Amino acid sequence: MLSPHNGRVLCVSLHDVAPTTLEDCRRALNLLDSLSLGPVSLLVVPDYHGLGRADRDPRFQEFIDARRTRGDEVVLHGLRHLDDGPRCHGSSR
Repeated sequence: MLSPHNGRVLCVSLHDVAPTTLEDCRRALNLLDSLSLGPVSLLVVPDYHGLGRADRDPRFQEFIDARRTRGDEVVLHGLRHLDDGPRCHGSSR
């Protein structure tokens, strides 16, 4: 959507949206909402690091439904977002 002020476009995505990160996500989205920025792409991790499934958390589901109603986009960002593979040579992770 083009801004009526200057024709510029801003794409905002919020990564690692999950039940365990919900309060941090709420704070970030409240800031974006206060600046009238959006819609936002919500990069959802259904079972972030195995810490709790989104489909079993009614509070999270209500949050996602409310954000979709506002016009935000829900995008799958990996099932667990857990990289348990072997380290790459030269990697610092």
